[in-house]
Amino acid sequence: MIKQEDLVCFFNELDRIVASSDKEYSQPAWRPSGNPDKDIIDHVMQVKLSYKDQLTHILQQVESENDRLKGEVLPKREKLVESERRLSEKMNDLREAAEYCEENNLTALRDQSVLLTQ
Repeated sequence: MIKQEDLVCFFNELDRIVASSDKEYSQPAWRPSGNPDKDIIDHVMQVKLSYKDQLTHILQQVESENDRLKGEVLPKREKLVESERRLSEKMNDLREAAEYCEENNLTALRDQSVLLTQ
């Protein structure tokens, strides 16, 4: 079987590879510790850092969009406040006019207006 599969050549090639790899790397090769949670931390950390970068980018986009929208909304809000103020003034004027009419007997004023129009 050794001659059929030419295992001697394969083993010699393996010895050559092992001998050349010892020269290239001074550190022993990484081997799993037997604890999958510990072994996968480095791999999971890269994925999580990638997600963090993506989420940071999305957050920056959303914050810039919010700032832009605030810039659009604030002038409109100020205009709305000014309109509410003017409406309140007009309502006060109308309320004063209504009170004046009630105080001066609305019926009498109507009678006078009828007489004036005849």
